Amino acid sequence: MQLGQIPFPPTIFRVLTRLQIVLLKRYNFNKIELYHLYLDESGVEGLSSNPSQKSADDDWFTSGGIIVNENNIGEFETSHSEIISEFFTKRGVTLPEGFKLHYREARQRQYPYDHLSEKEIGELASTVFNTIKKIDCKLVSASINKRTHCSKPYPYTANVRAYSLLLCLERFQYFLEENNKEGIGIYERLTRSMRNNIETDLQNLRRLTKFPFFTNLDKIKGKIRNGEPVKEKVLQFADFVVYPTHLLFYTNRKCSNRFTEIHYKYYNTKGNWKTNGCVYIQ
Repeated sequence: MQLGQIPFPPTIFRVLTRLQIVLLKRYNFNKIELYHLYLDESGVEGLSSNPSQKSADDDWFTSGGIIVNENNIGEFETSHSEIISEFFTKRGVTLPEGFKLHYREARQRQYPYDHLSEKEIGELASTVFNTIKKIDCKLVSASINKRTHCSKPYPYTANVRAYSLLLCLERFQYFLEENNKEGIGIYERLTRSMRNNIETDLQNLRRLTKFPFFTNLDKIKGKIRNGEPVKEKVLQFADFVVYPTHLLFYTNRKCSNRFTEIHYKYYNTKGNWKTNGCVYIQ
């Protein structure tokens, strides 16, 4: 026996082991803190064949969203409840089942936003953006000009959703590496067919020796999960992040007030095109 070593009886070890298990379960000492990337999109995959009917969706496609520590998700949920109460419940507006906050629909005064004045819609949007600004989070986005980039047949025409998603995931990976954390990705609209198309395109991109892959995304756990925006309120805030960015590039950077308001929240805004949190491909 070594000096200073106290010989505990086996029963003591069993008691300590049970106590350790109880403590681990109660206080989650073994729980890994995760960051979540909540992603949404603005735009459509295809190109319009009628130049006279061009819209913000015709030339550009944008994916983007919010990186947030799982411990801060509750702050978004609280703010969401307050927004619904202030702008709808108190005004006697009955919301349809499955209602989600959408910036584009609000700007266009679609139902149920038609119950609000333009001033009130502006106040609602400001409340959403103020929430994003005050909560500890980071933003990422990737905007792609479909006509000049994804319509080219050589070397490979990537699915624009797959390509923009990959660019967002790369930024998320860099963020996780810098903070020595792990994370998961949640995409608002990721149906089975979309997932199959995206996974096929990503595999094709990886086969191209000239396509620049800067990370293996090893900090992102598992596959991108299909989101539930009604339950996962952060996805609704992500919608307000993506649309101003989408609109910014469609208007050749002329319509940028809301984007300018939240630009400082983007990840690595001073980085080059390989790492900048707000990336676009002209």
